[in-house]
Amino acid sequence: MERGREENENSERRESEDGIMTSDPFLILPLCRFTIEPIIDMGFRYMTRIQALVIPPLLRCTDVLACARTGSGKTLALLIPALQMLHRVGRRTSPQLGTVVIVICPTRQLAIQTHRVAADLLRYHSLGLAIGGSARRGEAQQIAQGVNLLVATPGPLVDHLQHTVGFLYKHLRFLIIDDADRIMEENFEEDMKQILSILPKKRQTALFCAKQTKEVKDLRRISFRKDGVDIDVDDWRKRASFGFSCPPKV
Repeated sequence: MERGREENENSERRESEDGIMTSDPFLILPLCRFTIEPIIDMGFRYMTRIQALVIPPLLRCTDVLACARTGSGKTLALLIPALQMLHRVGRRTSPQLGTVVIVICPTRQLAIQTHRVAADLLRYHSLGLAIGGSARRGEAQQIAQGVNLLVATPGPLVDHLQHTVGFLYKHLRFLIIDDADRIMEENFEEDMKQILSILPKKRQTALFCAKQTKEVKDLRRISFRKDGVDIDVDDWRKRASFGFSCPPKV
């Protein structure tokens, strides 16, 4: 029985190397048990290519620009380091800490999808969603009470940063911008400039995109601390340096 199980696992690994999967298990990552347990419970065993390439430098608190096509597994690639960051700061929800991680998505639909996956992963921290519209008042109340991880679209995020009393974001440690090329294509450039001007500068930043356009490069320039690492998942090219330390403790 044990031999058959081992042969099956080896077969899975060989087959995975032909597609977006790798033979690298999540268990090799330096994650605390509060981060790894929900991943395993959700049935994930091996990392996709983007996860294997992007998660390690993000765990080292490096600023990262990652290019990968849709369906590559980027939602977990961005949420796992976010979850680990939350556990680094504190093991359980702390309203006094406020928002530690913000994930920006270009559309309401993508924000809702990302929020759903985050809800499956988060067990000890609070989660919020800011997509505006009729839910705006409820969002403001939740944010004012303290949300450790906030998933938002650009316009509503600007609105809450400027007008929601009690929005505590001074302890922000990690900003994630998903589908950055779509965000810039859909005329959110001014919103992003406002967001970056308001949020703390001493933070880690990750950009995810399908293509590295001029606008994405401009966003990288104004959002990263200094250098960073660019990762093209399709051709495995990696550039720049991994020499960053984590933002200071709050």
